[in-house]
Amino acid sequence: MTPSPLSSIAIFGTRLSVWPIAALLAQNLPPSISLTVVEDVSDSARPAALTMKVASRFHEQLGIDARELVEQCGGRMGLGHDLVDWQGEGSRNFVAASGTLPKINGVALHQIMLRAAMMNNEPEKLAYLFQPFRFAARTALEGKFSLASDDPNSPLSMLGPMVQIDADGYAAFLSNRISGDAVTRKEGRPVRVTRAADDEDVQMVALDSDLEITADLFIDTDGAVSALVSDGLPQLEMPNALMPFDRIGTARVSSRAGCHVRARALAGGVAIETPLANETDIALLYRADALDAAAVQDIIGANAIPESITFDALESPWTDNLTRMGNASASLGSLFSADIMLMQEQAMQLVRCIPATIDKRIEATEFNRKHASLFSQLRDFAILPFALNRRGDPLWSAMRDCALPETLQTRLDQFRSRGRFVTFDNEIFDEQTWIETMIEFGIVPDRYDPLADTFDMKQIVPVLRNLVDGFNRTIAAMPDAS
Repeated sequence: MTPSPLSSIAIFGTRLSVWPIAALLAQNLPPSISLTVVEDVSDSARPAALTMKVASRFHEQLGIDARELVEQCGGRMGLGHDLVDWQGEGSRNFVAASGTLPKINGVALHQIMLRAAMMNNEPEKLAYLFQPFRFAARTALEGKFSLASDDPNSPLSMLGPMVQIDADGYAAFLSNRISGDAVTRKEGRPVRVTRAADDEDVQMVALDSDLEITADLFIDTDGAVSALVSDGLPQLEMPNALMPFDRIGTARVSSRAGCHVRARALAGGVAIETPLANETDIALLYRADALDAAAVQDIIGANAIPESITFDALESPWTDNLTRMGNASASLGSLFSADIMLMQEQAMQLVRCIPATIDKRIEATEFNRKHASLFSQLRDFAILPFALNRRGDPLWSAMRDCALPETLQTRLDQFRSRGRFVTFDNEIFDEQTWIETMIEFGIVPDRYDPLADTFDMKQIVPVLRNLVDGFNRTIAAMPDAS
């Protein structure tokens, strides 16, 4: 007997969580599948900013240009994250998306610089010697900005610019792009779930507005439906000692100097400042027992209301006919755009699973497999600077001593051993970005690539100088970031 086809989908969430997923579904669903979007408008959302790649596959599928996002969502562009005080007071580490540096006779530049440092018995100077080749980071630190070039021979092809936009504006922008007949729009907060007799499939979700929503597939984007189901699902590994914060406070202030995201390490947390078009968004992640109310007010202002946060992830967010996406499936925080990247990647994966049949076990298995891999990559990069910090205060020292997930430990061990980066399937972050971040945060490999010994270092100096000179000229010719 042929299984019945999927004919209806209902998606639930707050304004900020529901519309990115709904927009992609509305554009890609066949006419035979109806889409109902239920927006919870019961609580006003706290201010929030989003940082996303200009070169976004998600926005490409929606036909959205990065400039349009900046204009419509009160945003601006930047080149990455300026991590301040993570290696001690006064330190500065810029993490920027970067294309792959050119190799010399097949040998990576960081391997050549490592050999040079070791020849002088100063391996600790690797980061200093490698800095001139960090084109994207140098561009940002020298106050310049440019979009990436399509010319692979141009240094500008190595840039990975970001859009920094208002989250509420983004949700409204996506909602307004959906034609009136593409979705059925409802408002309300889930208050009750009716399940099938076998206690598996969800049959109906009742709202506080007295509406009852039925569908073949239910999508929960903020956790409200999942809280009513209470299945007690297994969790993926999330080292909470590396993300020990239990509060978040947000505020909007007048524009501050700089155009890139700045993440400042504090004794009791981290303050993430995201410049927008006419103001700056501040998100303070902190421990309630490490920063008192007065200290919080000094950082984000007296009117900001802190909220509780947790960092976790489900092992199998799609069970039966309920798919948990976005923060309903995992929470990684806003640093390096982890949460919004998770949501967008999940939305693209869901579209690849549809159309489906009423029996969705195959689609759910593949979705959950992709989710686990995606979460692992986002988690590992998000916690990398926390694991490698060099601050002396107790909260940060405890992070540094925390046991790491196996995947991250493998990457770090391999790089420390021989300067090689371990890649997994469908990498989210560029290999060069990983390498530069690890070197910038003080990792020095024990040995370099043996092929680096084939070079006459005196003869290679002019080659390296020409490369740096090309970077210097390109940066000098760029417009100022402001």
